[in-house]
Amino acid sequence: MRNLVMLTAVLLIGCSSSKSHADQSKNKDTKPANKPLTLANNGSGKATPKTKTPRVAERVEKREIPNKPLIKPTGKRFTKWTTLKNIQRNKWFEFAGQYYRLWGGRMVGSHPKGVSVTHDGKVFITNVGYTKSKNVDRINIAKLKIMYRAKFRGGAIESVPSPDGKILYASNFHRKVVTALYTKNLKIKREYKVGNMPKHFAVSKDGKRLYVSNWESNDMHVVNTVTGKIIKHLKLGLNPRGTVLLNDESKLYVTNFKSRNVSVIDVKTLKIIKTIGQGCAAARHAAVTDDDSMVLVTCYGTRHVLVIDPKTDKVVRKIKVGNGPKTIDISKDQRFAYTADYRGSSMTFIDLKTWKTKTVPLPTWKTSGIAVSHDDKWIYLTGWDSRNLVVMERLMPGEDPKKLKRGPRQPKKTCHRKKITYCRDRYP
Repeated sequence: MRNLVMLTAVLLIGCSSSKSHADQSKNKDTKPANKPLTLANNGSGKATPKTKTPRVAERVEKREIPNKPLIKPTGKRFTKWTTLKNIQRNKWFEFAGQYYRLWGGRMVGSHPKGVSVTHDGKVFITNVGYTKSKNVDRINIAKLKIMYRAKFRGGAIESVPSPDGKILYASNFHRKVVTALYTKNLKIKREYKVGNMPKHFAVSKDGKRLYVSNWESNDMHVVNTVTGKIIKHLKLGLNPRGTVLLNDESKLYVTNFKSRNVSVIDVKTLKIIKTIGQGCAAARHAAVTDDDSMVLVTCYGTRHVLVIDPKTDKVVRKIKVGNGPKTIDISKDQRFAYTADYRGSSMTFIDLKTWKTKTVPLPTWKTSGIAVSHDDKWIYLTGWDSRNLVVMERLMPGEDPKKLKRGPRQPKKTCHRKKITYCRDRYP
């Protein structure tokens, strides 16, 4: 009997030890009981394990589809009256349920004409007033400081980044070339010979083609960026300027400033298939929505923006904006368009759903260039005779306006011409 009891005890101890080892092994391979596996519904009614996605993808998703509420500015931080004084006081104002304010700005080069921005946030300004150095500036927006300055002969008119953001193309007005610069430090990579007085241009999605409109020679050159050779020479209207490529790259639209019309070019055949003539006085610049449903054209000689339907290539709408709209850009969420109003020294907000507009004065003399950052947070504008950069801020979902600080520098509305009358010229 005693032997039987001892044998039973040994067996019980062995089972307990085996169970303890098994439990320890199980605990190593499984999550603790207080952290259950999260389940998500896959749309079929069945629960499936929630997979972990990369951090970068999570950031992109949050940026594109914000799920946080928009916190409205209140009190002294908000104004219903968009006077220049209130704008200069960095007060928030509302347009179409969104809130904006002047964030900051600074002096830049002589006659800053255009501004462009890469996907990763690098900001560039073309200074037309310089012909030997300081032609293009790269700006550190956080500190509002000039990081790099390009140095080459000729005047830089407009700039467009390559699709990968590594190269910045700048039209060299005086030397009949397009200059390719490295976005990292603005050193020259190479130059492409084009027509007389190139102004604006478009870059293909693969970065292998430049479509350059030449102001003085009234034509366009299509350039291979790899070989540097001209693929096609195409005659256009008088003073061709604004150039925009549809996202499906089927058609190209070029504004003819003096002809008051828009040329439509088939990209495959590189032939003009239509001329849209609707009396757009000084057709200057163009932008296209991501879905290719609208092409917006500024009529610099008046106060209007034309809306063209690319399916029919007909003008479907005419919008009144500020005085002398020069440049136009579209928000990346496709909700708004913004114009830089040269003769009004202002900018205009356009709601692309309701077509309502709002024109806001800016601390500039002759607002010239405009560009929107790829997260829609910032709008960059240049003042021609005030020689400054102005940065507008858009309030994003989840941001507390009480905690947002204004920029380290603020722009001043100062004319840098010898005669003040030049700053007030109606037709510069």
